[in-house]
Amino acid sequence: RLSNGKIAIDAAVNPDFGDMVAAFGAALDAAKQAHGGNLGFVPDDHFGNPLPLGTGPSKSKKIITAYIMRHMTAGEIGARGGYVDPDTGEEGNEIIEWLAAIRQNLD
Repeated sequence: RLSNGKIAIDAAVNPDFGDMVAAFGAALDAAKQAHGGNLGFVPDDHFGNPLPLGTGPSKSKKIITAYIMRHMTAGEIGARGGYVDPDTGEEGNEIIEWLAAIRQNLD
């Protein structure tokens, strides 16, 4: 969605346990080769400063954490935290549990 489909991470990469930094770097490299300088993808940091489209691990991680995650919807973030307890079969959401724990400690 953020790159109009030009940067696509391989569907075989597990977003929960895979190396997302390496997967994003590979996807960015492939997009640059396929589209050259016409990516139409201009990530920025929290202050609006442009982030370089380098594919080294630190640059890829910065794009993921400072740009991509910032543009995720609440539903997309919530979907990343869902799990099923292997012992009880109960569904839970790790992110909602983190937020509840933080809130409890703020009160």
